[in-house]
Amino acid sequence: MQKFFAGLKTTPPEEERKRLIEQIDRMKRSSSFVVDMQVELFQAITWGMRGLSAAEQKITEDQLKQVASDMKVQLGKHMEQQVWMSMLFAYKDISDNELEEYISLHETVEGVQTTEFVQSVFSGVHKQGVERLQCALDGEFS
Repeated sequence: MQKFFAGLKTTPPEEERKRLIEQIDRMKRSSSFVVDMQVELFQAITWGMRGLSAAEQKITEDQLKQVASDMKVQLGKHMEQQVWMSMLFAYKDISDNELEEYISLHETVEGVQTTEFVQSVFSGVHKQGVERLQCALDGEFS
């Protein structure tokens, strides 16, 4: 895997390959999904640990929302690149034609519904874990 990523510097993917990877990312909303999960985790930790701060220094809900919004912007491009690199590696043995077929399959009604269902389940599990973490931190540091 390290060889593969090092090789990307000297031999970047062709434009068509990059276009396909970007299309898969947009279609599955992978980058934005990862960013959303990172921000949710950050918010839970920050809010759960508010008890460590003096009353006048505690972050407000509005401040936390602003920091989270700023964080999304800052993380967005970086996470997008990380996800694309991971996809380039994951699909390295798949031809462009096969990726086109994969994209076509996911653009069907069934493909869209499957992607939405999987993301919904994964998001629900993540949210439960984040909420538990926040409650545990809040209980520990209140």
